[in-house]
Amino acid sequence: MKFEIIDHTGDVGIIVYGSDFSEILKNSVFALSELVFPDAGFQADITETVRVEGATNEDLLLNLLSLVVQRIDSDGVIFYDINSLSVTAGSINAELKGMKIREGMNYEYVLKAVTYHDLEVNATKGYARIIFDI
Repeated sequence: MKFEIIDHTGDVGIIVYGSDFSEILKNSVFALSELVFPDAGFQADITETVRVEGATNEDLLLNLLSLVVQRIDSDGVIFYDINSLSVTAGSINAELKGMKIREGMNYEYVLKAVTYHDLEVNATKGYARIIFDI
């Protein structure tokens, strides 16, 4: 199991699993896309290389997912996978795989933001907890 949805009053949360921080990042992007468009049958028509920075793993995860949320609203694009990923101290370089949001795709959740509330990354234990403002 890559992730599970958790109850959170007024928001929606997920616990994402992975064997290391890189896998947690990859599974977090997938989980976000599944929250927004569950079982959409994603088909890549866009790849984009991005760089995000942050002082901690929590910052890096939040900044990457915030970029994905922002692109849903600004460009009508949903990223659902990471083709290549490089994580160094303080930055992530990733090639995101996504698609244009098509007419008729139904939103399960409309995400406003990724929050720091209860945000936790524990790569040693293989999980991250993320809360989204809806």
